Amino acid sequence: MLQINNSSELQYFLDVLDLIGQSTDDYLYFYDLDKDYYAISERATRAFALKDSRFYNASSVLGNLFYPDDAEYVLKDIEQIHKGIRKEHNIEYRWLDKYGNPVWICCRGSVIQKENHPAYLVGVITELGKQNRIDKITGLYNSGVLRDRITFMSEVGESLAGLMIIGIDNFKGINDWHGSSAGDEILYKTARFIECAINDAVGNAGQVFRLDGDMFAIFTMAPEITGNSDGFKKIYKDIRSRVDAYMEESSYRCFYTISAGSAIFNIASTTADNAVMRGKFALHCAKLA
Repeated sequence: MLQINNSSELQYFLDVLDLIGQSTDDYLYFYDLDKDYYAISERATRAFALKDSRFYNASSVLGNLFYPDDAEYVLKDIEQIHKGIRKEHNIEYRWLDKYGNPVWICCRGSVIQKENHPAYLVGVITELGKQNRIDKITGLYNSGVLRDRITFMSEVGESLAGLMIIGIDNFKGINDWHGSSAGDEILYKTARFIECAINDAVGNAGQVFRLDGDMFAIFTMAPEITGNSDGFKKIYKDIRSRVDAYMEESSYRCFYTISAGSAIFNIASTTADNAVMRGKFALHCAKLA
């Protein structure tokens, strides 16, 4: 097992990382968990919103680098590494580039122990671009990422979680009558309306995903939603009012409505597939009502 015992060995290790980093398109990184010190391949400063490739106060600096919607998810994983619950880091999220635009990355790393406690995190960051985890029309995470997110959060312990599935009514008819470009526009607009509504309700404590066909999902563990029977109802009404306003502004060029169903569940005892199935069943019941 790799051991780093003093500052000279650490410097040698960082120099080796720099040397290896010159022969790969990925970014190698080293994170001293105790000293909150971070080092990454120098090239990263040309791609991301980083002033330096080596810096202290890493938790604060990296916190400003996370795309806001992903921050809670990433920080939860790092917290579990600090506590010794996780021995590796392997998640996908967004960093901000030098112009403030989100860039999809996969961050993988392994924990190095020192005196029987997690001391360092060492690994590699790969730019993903918009690969098969991202819906091309809306820019949202897809259902695979939703399932991964629920599974990840289930390991935190006993806690309530909420899932709301939103569907566009008669979406096939919209595509048939107005064309696929109009359908794509409605998908994109509806995604933005859902994001605005959940952000207004719980901020970064809620995430939006694109499911198959005409469906979207909101996942949250915010107590103002999971502990309030009207929580999701208020969000649904907000989304619907935004849809109505959009149609009015476009002179009802393309009329559509939405339906939604929700489920509250104990995340520690509910699988991701079961949670999604419950949400879809609730949506089905709403459409029949």
